[in-house]
Amino acid sequence: HNPASCWFPFSISMANNLQYIGLCYGLKGNDLPPPDRAIALCEKENIHKLRIYQPHAPVMNLLSEIKIIIGVPNEDIQAIGGSYDNATRWFNAHVYPYISKAKIQYIAVGDGVKPNHPEAQFVVQAMSNIYKLIALAGKNDEIKVSTAIDFQLLDLGHFEVPSQAYFINDGVNRNYIEQICDFIVGHDSQLLANVHPFLAVNKMPSWTVDFALFNDAPIVHDQDANLDYTNLFDLLLDALYRALARIKNSYQTSLKIVVSASGWPSAGDSPYASIERAGTYYKNLIAHVPIGTPFKSQQPIQTYLFSMYDEKENGPNDVDKHYGIFFPNGNHKYDGVPS
Repeated sequence: HNPASCWFPFSISMANNLQYIGLCYGLKGNDLPPPDRAIALCEKENIHKLRIYQPHAPVMNLLSEIKIIIGVPNEDIQAIGGSYDNATRWFNAHVYPYISKAKIQYIAVGDGVKPNHPEAQFVVQAMSNIYKLIALAGKNDEIKVSTAIDFQLLDLGHFEVPSQAYFINDGVNRNYIEQICDFIVGHDSQLLANVHPFLAVNKMPSWTVDFALFNDAPIVHDQDANLDYTNLFDLLLDALYRALARIKNSYQTSLKIVVSASGWPSAGDSPYASIERAGTYYKNLIAHVPIGTPFKSQQPIQTYLFSMYDEKENGPNDVDKHYGIFFPNGNHKYDGVPS
């Protein structure tokens, strides 16, 4: 068993699926290779989409052929949303210099901001300010503005099938999510969502590890929708769609979700974290994304794998440090053969 021998997801058999796959490129590590090696690795492995969590000039300067999501860090949202002048300064420093040479697809205003976070009240205004600046630069047809919500906004303890799904503390969340979604629909963008079956299994033991790994597992039948679920990824993604439709029925057709992060740790403080399970998850996820979900069948799922490298300074939990799919030297962590 040699985890570095070849990395199955990017083998020839998977080549057609890579058009739907991107990588999350985090920088919270003290042993990470320099950006030029990371970008060269993406090009070598035929990866054409990256998500970075904050503007980083050494990365941005290297990007010409790779499509990119640029994150606005959560700690910057209040300033950008609270003042158009602040937004202009941020945009001119971190986006405008690259706007003609980099293929920026999205600017993601925040990552997993919850309605009770202090910056939540500034998210939509920050999105609006950034959009105005993109429009001013004449790029609003190319660069979309969004935010990455978290599937953990769903009330995981109170539904077993997607058609029953709703958001935690529905009154507070409803207003927050509706404002975000109305902006996204009104500005021809897509909603970004972090969807992690690994975290859901940790919270809800009734969903099995095999169900989360796309392995053979008992089918979950959604009686109200008359749909069958063979894996937890589809169930969670459709649960998001259904919970959004509870807020506004038109979202069922007007709103499209891009999975902005999904991964499985190879080690850490969880009985479900292992190199075999992580390898299985990534392999099966990449094979699955062109198919779509039962609720959105034949609609391929644009998905960003979390993450390019292990990040030893990520947290707060030990598992957060072990999501990488490449070693810092560029070798592949998985060969896809569960032992």
